[in-house]
Amino acid sequence: MNERLLAALTVEEITHALHQMAPLKALGPDGFPAVFFQQNWPSVQHEARMWSKMGFMGLKLDMSKAYDKVEWGFLESAMLRMGFETKWVHLIMACVRSVHYSVLVNGNLVGDIRPSRGIRQGDPISPYLFLICAEVLSSLLTQAEQKGIITGVPTSPKGPKISHLFFADDSILFCKSNYVEWRRLLKILGIYEAGSGQKLNLEKTTIFFSRNTSLSRRAEILNLSGLTEARRFDTYLGLPALIGRSKNQAFQSIKERVGQKLTNWKVKFLSQAGKEVLLKAVVQAVPTYSMSVFLLPTTLCKDLNRLMQQFWWNHMASTSSIHWMSWEKMGRSKRCGGLGFMDLICFNKALLAKQG
Repeated sequence: MNERLLAALTVEEITHALHQMAPLKALGPDGFPAVFFQQNWPSVQHEARMWSKMGFMGLKLDMSKAYDKVEWGFLESAMLRMGFETKWVHLIMACVRSVHYSVLVNGNLVGDIRPSRGIRQGDPISPYLFLICAEVLSSLLTQAEQKGIITGVPTSPKGPKISHLFFADDSILFCKSNYVEWRRLLKILGIYEAGSGQKLNLEKTTIFFSRNTSLSRRAEILNLSGLTEARRFDTYLGLPALIGRSKNQAFQSIKERVGQKLTNWKVKFLSQAGKEVLLKAVVQAVPTYSMSVFLLPTTLCKDLNRLMQQFWWNHMASTSSIHWMSWEKMGRSKRCGGLGFMDLICFNKALLAKQG
């Protein structure tokens, strides 16, 4: 009962209480009569929402030579703190510390250089070790959000808030679009840099704002932070970081990549069997990654189908020719008289259903 009594007031409760009042009763000394709020309550609510709405910003981080600057002592401490057995940690660190270098001077090997930082790129275990380092930054950001130091971006009105997204050394951080939270975020990154040996590259770090961030606030943050605003065609993990009103424009690069593969001069010498392999194994694989994350526009899928259809019936995808069978029939399985080409629209939905 105490929890209910001390719970935060809701808009519904205020609305209910307001309309129970007599029209000429004031809400308090020197206050407007209730009829004013009863008649203007929707606009009052709108103003309250506008004040409570504050824009958010995302920072796409770029770490200078992320793998090369990992301090070994930091990596070892992080593994121990996460609860890995000491014997296992020492075994992993023995693998990490086994690296040494020599340099060629006038054709002769000179020196036995033994570094104190860095993890080898290309080694199968290196991405996992880097994730352990990134887990430290993740913990710092999570703690800061829990303490109210920074504010994560809400996924929905009552859904969870996200303060960061990590994929190996690709990172995006979120906070409210004001200079105070930017400084707090910068301080957290400074703590991580001091411990891990990582260094934020401000020249390549970009920032993007939500729509409800005013132009003046954007200019203020960009001016004080020294960062550049992300452009519409910037990517994250090979996908558009920002998608505007036109999805066709955002994913235009897929159509361009397909077109480039189909207009390559080498494809002129392919037989029909070779064309089938090219379309199925190469061209239809181009949009697969994007389709597993986004629902591509139907018009874009139809354009891709049209390019493949033109290429099948002619050597060049840009020229016209007679199509002796519809693409829909060619998409049927070979058992049913088709060639088994993929229906991109259905394939897109299947990939998203798999994610769900």
